[in-house]
Amino acid sequence: MLLAAQVANRVGVQPNSEANGLQPENDDSTTKDLQVQQLGHLSLNEQPIHSQDTAQKGTITPFIGRCSISILPDELLVEILTYGTAGPDGYQQLDLIEASTDRARAPFIVSAVCTRWRSAATAASRLWHYILVPRLYVSNDRDQWQERTLCYLEAVLTRSREVPIDLILQFLDKALIAHRSRWRRFVAVISGSSMVQATLNCLTAPTPRLRTVQLAHQTDTTAWMWNITPLRLPEKLQMDSPILPDAPSLVFCTVINIPWVLWQAPTLRVRPTMTSLELVEEVLDSRIWDILRDNPQIDWLVLGAQIVPDVPPAQPLELPNLKTLRMVNSAHMLFILHFAHLRMPKVDELTLIYTPTTIVGLEPFFRSTRNTLVFLDFRDLNGLSEADVSAMAALTKLEDAQFCGCRLPNALFVRLAQVERSEMGDLHEVMWPRLQTLGLYTTTVEDVAAGSLVDLARARARQGPFEGQSNTPRWSRLKLEFGEHKDVPSEQMDEIVRIMNEGWGDPST
Repeated sequence: MLLAAQVANRVGVQPNSEANGLQPENDDSTTKDLQVQQLGHLSLNEQPIHSQDTAQKGTITPFIGRCSISILPDELLVEILTYGTAGPDGYQQLDLIEASTDRARAPFIVSAVCTRWRSAATAASRLWHYILVPRLYVSNDRDQWQERTLCYLEAVLTRSREVPIDLILQFLDKALIAHRSRWRRFVAVISGSSMVQATLNCLTAPTPRLRTVQLAHQTDTTAWMWNITPLRLPEKLQMDSPILPDAPSLVFCTVINIPWVLWQAPTLRVRPTMTSLELVEEVLDSRIWDILRDNPQIDWLVLGAQIVPDVPPAQPLELPNLKTLRMVNSAHMLFILHFAHLRMPKVDELTLIYTPTTIVGLEPFFRSTRNTLVFLDFRDLNGLSEADVSAMAALTKLEDAQFCGCRLPNALFVRLAQVERSEMGDLHEVMWPRLQTLGLYTTTVEDVAAGSLVDLARARARQGPFEGQSNTPRWSRLKLEFGEHKDVPSEQMDEIVRIMNEGWGDPST
């Protein structure tokens, strides 16, 4: 509700909108109601908004601060409204419906401010490219919901004219199918076989502008998008033709819990423009090797599975451009079982999510990425073997390590706290010398490990010594971040805070 006021504040509009040429509409009761609600909300936040307004005006020239928005040309006003209504693209992960609501409402809110804004907003087709169609939850409101949805779609599709459109759907209305040639992004979070088939059928025609496709089956009880809840589909769906037969601009593809899409041969084979791929299924069989081999250009890969193939690829698999790798559930077993057959020379980000068993056997991967890996993110990790900790010590380029909800061995903190002499005897060596941030969030730390954390803070709160004539320190100054202080015993936490205050500043909390 504050969006209109925030946009106005950015260009220095004074509270008296009539003085600036902003005349409210008088013939639209809905607009009046919306304005009353906005003004009531603004009155409760007058002081914070005044403070924000003062701070904003202090960063721009006095001329712009005094400028009346009424003298701005329509082109500049539209630029301001576009900036004010834009949200994060979020193409690297599925948009949850709740997170998309504000962005979908934004053009309607700014067009309800006054006659001038309404005229400019409704004429600017690029403001109306983002379309959200949520699922109906209350069955006895179905007729009213369908009527409102149709009115909403007609308004947005008309005002967006011919610009590419982004669709975030839980329900696919036939009004959208006629505009398939304009689809730029297609996100469908759906449930049930009939809805899946209807959604897939609409993807069987050419989609020349489509860059992003994200398909996910989500049951009512699925709280986390990466939960592996397989959808049992009929062996033979009644499909008129293959999915995405003509999508020459496809860059990003996500398939979660819809195995039929994953294994339909033409869907993901040989997509030369696709650089990002996310596949999460209960079972990944040996056909995953064919999909990856046919798309060696990908640089961002997410794989999730409970069961992975026990058969390696027939030939060594080359992924020369892959930089970001994320493994969900037991998918990391692909690299434990078959790493000798994989070539990934540029991986610099690794994320492991929800591994049900202790990680054992990733030493070859860590050794192969010792000169490339800069970011490590472990979430809900059940444990690391000491052998893997030793192998991780070779990651000399690592700058950021994040652990959330993990069980970590004391050996990791002991090894990080050690400052050793090199074989030359005059150079200090540490594990992860370029590490700048170590995050521990809801990660249980035992007393013995907490003691090692204190040692780590003492050793790394300041940058390492300079050696000889070099101006480069032997290691970077390390910042410790904690989600909750209760993760670390209070006595050790107090000592860590004191050390970090002396060496760096307050640790993040």
